[in-house]
Amino acid sequence: MKRTKKALAASMALGVTLTMGATTTILAQEETTVTAAPEAYSYGNYVTSDKTTYEVGETITVTCNYPWHWDGINHHCFIGDQSMNNYNSKFSTVASNAGSMTIRCTEGIFGGITVGSIDVTVNANQINYVATQGGSVSVPSETLTSMDQNPTGSIATPNEGYYFVNWTDANREVVSTDPGFVPQSRFSNTYTANFAELKTASLTVNYVNGEEVVTTKTYTSEAGIPGQEAAFDISLEIPEGYVSVTGIDTIHTTVAYGTSSVVEVEIEKEKSPEKPVEDKPQEPTTPAQTEQSKEETKKADGTNTSANLSIVGALGSMSVALVGMIVLLKKRK
Repeated sequence: MKRTKKALAASMALGVTLTMGATTTILAQEETTVTAAPEAYSYGNYVTSDKTTYEVGETITVTCNYPWHWDGINHHCFIGDQSMNNYNSKFSTVASNAGSMTIRCTEGIFGGITVGSIDVTVNANQINYVATQGGSVSVPSETLTSMDQNPTGSIATPNEGYYFVNWTDANREVVSTDPGFVPQSRFSNTYTANFAELKTASLTVNYVNGEEVVTTKTYTSEAGIPGQEAAFDISLEIPEGYVSVTGIDTIHTTVAYGTSSVVEVEIEKEKSPEKPVEDKPQEPTTPAQTEQSKEETKKADGTNTSANLSIVGALGSMSVALVGMIVLLKKRK
């Protein structure tokens, strides 16, 4: 009788429980003391959990709903045949490895009565990396089977004519704007590298005379990232026969990639230069000036006018004589 009492006291102090079943690997992170369990029999099923499928790294929580147990005394939890040293109605552990396990709850002084159990599956973490049109990823996927492994990530690379935008998760939430991405979470997810097409910017210059567009010139930049701006430094190409009203000869401006802009340059027709007024030769007023003018003309064109001058001279003398005779006749009357 004394030996029986001593054995009972030792059993209660060590938390020894009785069970039967195959030995499984403990998936919990925390250190535990393993205690062998004696043969036991099942008594209903009072163990419940929110779900039976977990991932590596998730916390598994089970509850024993046996109505006649005393917390800290008769209650005891096992994973397979390994004691979790838990004597309360709730038990939690972190799934450290992929696989399956059975969590049991026992009652009784020796833990000889199994009041319930639940089978749990732990899946590996599956992380996928995909790319949209216009690029690629260096690592398409990785699988983490234990807590000893961590994600290594993937690198996004755009194709020619495209640029990298960002990484998004399965909920389309942006998780990174860096092409090299390493997940902060180890749990299963699909991460997408998003790419977009590069765009050009264009600038149109209209040369306007009043309301009339005389000519148009369009300039296009190299492709760039939309939202950023392309710089244009253009020397004006004013149409022939026109001049700039403002006198400017260059345009300096910026245009956002993926958009176009229009600039108007006022021009007007070029005016013809005024011709200088030519000096007209003065008419001679005396016979001597007339003779001199004719002599200059003769020298200029090489024509011999000596005979004509002699005749003119003679006629000139006769004209004077006639005038004198007319005056004399008037006086006699």
